[in-house]
Amino acid sequence: MVRLRNIRSGPLRCLSLDVQAGEILTVLGPRHSGKTRLLMVLAGFAPAKAGEVLLGGRPIARTPPHRRGIGVVFRRDALFGSLSVAGNVGFPLRARGVGRRERQARVAAMLEAAGLGGLADRRPRDLDRVQRRRALLARALIGAPDLLLLDEPLRGLEPAPRAALREAMRELCRGRTVIHASADATDALALSDRVAVLAGGAIAQLGAPETLYTAPSSAAVARSLGEINQLPGVLTAIEEDTASVRLACGPLAEATLADAAPETPWAVGQPCLLLVRPERVAVAAVSADELGGNALPAALREIVHLGPRLRLRITLGMTPAEGSELIVDRPAVAGLAGLSPGRSVAVAWQPAHACVVRPESAPAR
Repeated sequence: MVRLRNIRSGPLRCLSLDVQAGEILTVLGPRHSGKTRLLMVLAGFAPAKAGEVLLGGRPIARTPPHRRGIGVVFRRDALFGSLSVAGNVGFPLRARGVGRRERQARVAAMLEAAGLGGLADRRPRDLDRVQRRRALLARALIGAPDLLLLDEPLRGLEPAPRAALREAMRELCRGRTVIHASADATDALALSDRVAVLAGGAIAQLGAPETLYTAPSSAAVARSLGEINQLPGVLTAIEEDTASVRLACGPLAEATLADAAPETPWAVGQPCLLLVRPERVAVAAVSADELGGNALPAALREIVHLGPRLRLRITLGMTPAEGSELIVDRPAVAGLAGLSPGRSVAVAWQPAHACVVRPESAPAR
């Protein structure tokens, strides 16, 4: 287990985090949010002004980097140009004095696992960008570290090779303790057992990817996990964990309340934001009365074809108003089913598929 308590270093402000043995945890945040600084503190390359770092229950603040049992892949890491791929990957074993025969066997197995079989004798200059990153990952893993730190290893790659390397990383890291820093929501969702969203130098929310995606604690957390509609309104009724919201653009809608701290409970009349993902909204070329249930009246303004999906730009409440725009994604195979720009439509979502959070501009009461 990795445990950080009240860490202060650079942009990090009183950050606390526990990472379970054998899990892949992604620290998700924008550039300059402190992701790399966190990894550097763990690796021993940057000091913590305050706080405690424990690995396997032992404090490591005074342990030099090479004795921490941590493998690292930082963004600026490079392979040794004078060594072959096998020489690069086997370098940590050679530094430890592992015998030649054992070293060769372990390197060969790691190269195969990393998708570099047949490239053992090549030089780094002969590798493409993805192959170099695979080699860096293999070099970090060859010594079976207690903890692996990955600093945006997929950054800058094209979609297809990025997806392929992401799959390879998931297989290579399975069962290992990994902290992966990323600014990309897709990488975080696809790779992680848990995600820690970093904001303001601390952890804004920590949980399973599906939990953070469907039940974010704030609009900022929601945006960090992908595109989301943000509809301002006022709470009109609360029943258990479900709220009715009078949207600023007029209609009444329902959604699930985000968890509130005991000292700041939700109250009727309180301003709020209703959050709903574009793919969670249903659209029909009928009136809201005809669709029934929790349907809302709207007008379809634009349809954009995006290959596998259609993007619909919709105005809630029939006439444009502040906070009335709604983005809806639907599979292209579903077709348009009578939908066309300028037409009156009905939209709906399940209350469990939308959530209510506090406005970012208004402090909790």
